[in-house]
Amino acid sequence: MKIVFNTYPFAFAPPGGGEVQLLQYRRHLEDAGIDVSLFDLWQGGAQLVEGSVMHFFSCMPGSLPFLSFCARRGMPIVVSPNLWITEETMHQYPVDDIRGALTIADAVVCNSDMECEQLSRTFGLRRGKFHTVYNGVDAAYFIPVAPDVFRQAFGLKGKFVLNVANIERRKNQLALVRAMKSFPDLRLVVLGHVRDQAYANQCASEGGEQWLHAGSLPHGSELLRSAFAACELFALPSTLETPGLAALEAAACGRPVVVTAEGSTSEYFGQGAIYADPARVDSIVQAIDAALVSPPPSMQGRVESAFAWQHVIKKLIPVYESVLAQQKEKATYFASREMTGEGFNAPELDDEGCFVWSRRESTLVVKEGLVTWRWWAPSDIEVDIRLDGELFREAVRVSTQWAPFALELPPRIDGAKRKLGIRVRGDVVVEGERELGVLFRDLSWLGGAAPSAEECEA
Repeated sequence: MKIVFNTYPFAFAPPGGGEVQLLQYRRHLEDAGIDVSLFDLWQGGAQLVEGSVMHFFSCMPGSLPFLSFCARRGMPIVVSPNLWITEETMHQYPVDDIRGALTIADAVVCNSDMECEQLSRTFGLRRGKFHTVYNGVDAAYFIPVAPDVFRQAFGLKGKFVLNVANIERRKNQLALVRAMKSFPDLRLVVLGHVRDQAYANQCASEGGEQWLHAGSLPHGSELLRSAFAACELFALPSTLETPGLAALEAAACGRPVVVTAEGSTSEYFGQGAIYADPARVDSIVQAIDAALVSPPPSMQGRVESAFAWQHVIKKLIPVYESVLAQQKEKATYFASREMTGEGFNAPELDDEGCFVWSRRESTLVVKEGLVTWRWWAPSDIEVDIRLDGELFREAVRVSTQWAPFALELPPRIDGAKRKLGIRVRGDVVVEGERELGVLFRDLSWLGGAAPSAEECEA
């Protein structure tokens, strides 16, 4: 099994939790014997071959043309959106790009059941293509580290609240800075890259002496783990999280966690965290106070047993196996039915099985005998059916209601296969690069099992 990873061009400038996830997936898949490579555009597409899986991280604008190219090359596609979006917040996102990426994907890997449900419902996509693979924690976080390592490195003597996140509006550090004014005896230590310099400047200005941005520390390093061990509590009141790797890592180090209520955090932490409304500073204050006065039960044991990478990665491998099996089924769609399809869109698979869209004009090449199918169109249309180029049936109606259909194809004198052409009258729906004419299901060739009439409704 060969897997190719790719993401949007500036994902690692600087990296965040999604990029850590990508690298951890690679590391632990390789430990499990899976061949994983990072896409290299300078190889001229040599990695993009049929039989390999493209796993794309994110749904950033510009992703869809690349995914479409992979699909045309016969690669099954897995997308990890790392996204929490609702009908109320859709206007804030590039919805068409996201919908396109999720639609073209053979499987969508989400960080929680809640994220699966939310994306399926918001974009009207079938739930069956969404799969949950939980975020994981590196084994290093379960190894105790002395808190003094971090304190001595940064000259910290007093108590502090820790926030590990890139500094940007989504991570909501400014609201955390304002909440910390209610705890003047505590400092706020932030570890992460600066993604928004103006926002970071505002945080530093309002935070004053209470604010300390200690830069970014290597993921899993002794210094970072010591920072977790040294803090009074970890706070991540982001505008959304799915659920935030750093929050899981803090829990793995046995620290009390204050985390946003927006997103899928509750599926991970349950009663093991204090939740805050990211839009209300007073809610963040209350959550910090509750965690200081009466910390929630330790999550350390649960994180190690349920969210260690070596455990969660076992859920990802079957997703790859599934899309490869689906791709094989789609690749043999026409051949397994003893026919050839010309001018059709690529076969697709859903919860009911394989189906295929015709274009404006498509052709089935098949031996004489009975050919049957069910068909459907996005609107009521008419199609002309030609047999070896000659009009066979004219203005056959196809509606928005599924209907069975059957044709008896007489043999040719020379014994050659028949060419059954199906041409849509008028305009067809265009979706990206695809013309969507008629949707076919249950396409079958039944040999010489003919009804009495030349054509019949099944």
